[in-house]
Amino acid sequence: MSTPRLKAMLVIPNFSVARDVGNLLNDQSATFDIAPVDSLSAAQKRFADEHFDVVLLSLSVLDGKFGGLNEIKASIPDSPNLVVISSADQAEAVQAIRHGADDCIALDDVSGNSLRQTIFNAIHRKQLLKDISASGCEDSVTGLYNLDGFKSMAQRLFDTCRQPRSKVYIVTFRVQGTSQTALTAIAEALRGTCRRSEIMPSPSVSRVGVEEFALLASADSLADVQHLLNRCEDTFRRFTANESALAPSSVQFGMAAYDPEYPASPTIVLERARQNWKAIVPPQTATSSLPA
Repeated sequence: MSTPRLKAMLVIPNFSVARDVGNLLNDQSATFDIAPVDSLSAAQKRFADEHFDVVLLSLSVLDGKFGGLNEIKASIPDSPNLVVISSADQAEAVQAIRHGADDCIALDDVSGNSLRQTIFNAIHRKQLLKDISASGCEDSVTGLYNLDGFKSMAQRLFDTCRQPRSKVYIVTFRVQGTSQTALTAIAEALRGTCRRSEIMPSPSVSRVGVEEFALLASADSLADVQHLLNRCEDTFRRFTANESALAPSSVQFGMAAYDPEYPASPTIVLERARQNWKAIVPPQTATSSLPA
């Protein structure tokens, strides 16, 4: 059976760069139909009449104004948009992620295989999130995915985790002694923290209990997860230090990993994380460490 062809829009004004991206996409098999344009306005005209499975755009077309990413999302909400950068553009890449880009690709450090895999993963994640949203798996208070949505995402991620060195980590936070208003504010802060994470694919946050949030993160090393955890701790500490009216009385976290060599269901891995509860301590005391 032949592989279905995908339609890729390249919003890249530099002809040689656009040509190189097209060659990388189709260096082994003609999987992609390439539609190159040199500006956002030209892209918008094509969006009105055509469907695209993915959009790759250069930072240069944004001209420092990341609102263009929102325009693309509004025009093709079901298709991922990936920003093409150089390794020197890491700060701009983080800004692009924060403004809605689904991923960033450093062209000076990528092969055809890795580029295609990144695109396939982005398309898969976009479809997964669409399916979850359509199935009523959102929490009405925070707008995050609820427990059912979390389990669905976790199972899909577990299914794609095939390499023994690559694991999926579940980090869960129990936030006690606060109001619904505070939980909504904390949820939005956690969402922003996850968007700024370097872990790819980007971690997702869900509300899995009345006072409990959970993160899903795919990573090759525990150090990557520790970095994400440190950022989450900073988020909670800011509430304690600067927003006393919203500050929770206590916050605990627990963590567990899904290892493809020892398969388990999302429910089991989540329960393992809950069995490892530890307190997140104020900044003036000793910093926390990852559970064993």
